[in-house]
Amino acid sequence: MHKFKTAVLAVLALLTLGACGSNQASQNEAAAEDSQDIRLATSPGPYSDLFLDVVKPILEEDGYKVETVEFTDLREADVALEEKAADLNIEQHTLYMENFNEEKDAHLTNIQPLPTVPMAIFPGQKDSFDSLEAGDQIGVPDDPSNLSRDLLLLEKEGLITLDPNADKANLNVEHITENPKNLKIEVISSPNLARTTPDLALAAIPGSRAFDAGIDFQTALAYEDVAPEFMLQLVVREEDKDKDWVKAVSKAYKSDQVKDAVEKINQESSQAYWILPE
Repeated sequence: MHKFKTAVLAVLALLTLGACGSNQASQNEAAAEDSQDIRLATSPGPYSDLFLDVVKPILEEDGYKVETVEFTDLREADVALEEKAADLNIEQHTLYMENFNEEKDAHLTNIQPLPTVPMAIFPGQKDSFDSLEAGDQIGVPDDPSNLSRDLLLLEKEGLITLDPNADKANLNVEHITENPKNLKIEVISSPNLARTTPDLALAAIPGSRAFDAGIDFQTALAYEDVAPEFMLQLVVREEDKDKDWVKAVSKAYKSDQVKDAVEKINQESSQAYWILPE
């Protein structure tokens, strides 16, 4: 009987230790979630500046540690995000993310729209639309999603007409049906577009590229009306979308601090022009 009791007590002790170990593991997982280090996949530009200057301090007040993982190419940033070398990105719109997911069989998702610097047409050798002549070159970016936006902007300003049946998310120069001024639409790599502007009549440049090049936004001849699918997005992995740290980032972007900072930039600076999500 004594041996039997001893054996029972030993089994109970093992079960208790196992339960404690399981509880401790659960507690460790919860602690890891609560003390989440947030790694932002970023590159130099207005969106990183807004995050680091305004959003990061809000998150740090909430107890999060924020790190940046820098990239020069957005595609590399998305690869890092998919492979868990980073946790979020704030520099792409929905169509770009969806194209990446399809091409790479990735699992990224957007949480909410963010303040966005719109595409704009800037002067090069010409300083107005009225001064354009036949054969003048208009520079546009080569990446598909931004090319679509630029062509829509050129159409909005009456410089070209696009095929009304074309997919507005996948436009290219072949979809131009009318070009009354016989302008030459030059497709140029996005990183080189701003620096080649002096050689062009005009250039339609993505907001972040214009910011990086130090172009004065007050010289812009026209801005795009940013469609919802082209607003910048808070992008994370699908598996992380409901985590507390994602909710914290989302809340920070919806704060009065971010709204006030953006409105102040618009009022006082020529460095960028921001559009707030509705």
